[in-house]
Amino acid sequence: MNSCSICDLPVLELDGQFENLEPYYAEPEHPAAALAGECHSTCIASHAYGRIWFEWKVRNYSTIRGYRIALEQDDWCVLVHKRHPEFLAFHASGFSVGGDRPSRHGKESVINDGLLVPIDEEFNLRLNDVDIVATVKAGLKEQGRYSILSMLSMLGIADRIKWPQALNNAAFVFDKKLQRDWGSTDLAMRARYHKFLPALVVPFWKSLNPGVA
Repeated sequence: MNSCSICDLPVLELDGQFENLEPYYAEPEHPAAALAGECHSTCIASHAYGRIWFEWKVRNYSTIRGYRIALEQDDWCVLVHKRHPEFLAFHASGFSVGGDRPSRHGKESVINDGLLVPIDEEFNLRLNDVDIVATVKAGLKEQGRYSILSMLSMLGIADRIKWPQALNNAAFVFDKKLQRDWGSTDLAMRARYHKFLPALVVPFWKSLNPGVA
C-alpha cells in the first residue's frame, strides 16, 4: 500500500477518493512537483499547490491525451475524449472524478448533490501490518464481507475520505477464487462501494449510460 505524498498516511485506492499525481504532469523545477505520487483527494484539495496540479492535469489531458475541454463552470473543468466514450472532471483545488460504465452489481442512486455510481472490482492489497490483514481475513471468512469503513478506521484514514456518502454500506467481499492470493501481508477480494459524481458532471456520465434515471 502506498503512502500519501502529502500526509504520509496510507492510501486505500478507492475510485474517486484518491489522486495519482504523475510526475510527467509537472514542471520539474516548480516546488509543487515534490507532491508527485498518490495522495488522498482531501489532502490535495486542502493543499496550497492543489490549483497548480489542477492546471498541470488539465494541460496534459487537453494537449497530449486526446481530450477536449467540454465545460468550465463552478471551479470544475470537464474534459471528454475526442474518440472514446470517456470523461474526466478536474476541480480547481486539485481533486477529480471520472466517468465510466457502472457495475452490474447494485444500482445508481440519485442524491441531492449528485449521483452515486456502483463499483464492483477486484481489490488487491499488501499491508505490512499483519494484524490488520488477519482481522480482515477473519471477517471475510466468517461473515463473507468486511466493512470498508472499518478498514479505513484501522488504517487511521477515516477522516481522509472526500465523499463519505459513497461509502455507506461499502464492503470488501470474500471471493473464493481470490483466496489463493492471500498471504500474511496480502489480501485479494472484491470491493463493493459507490463513486460519487457531483451534479454538474452527471450529464456527462449519463451520456455514456443512456437510460439511467
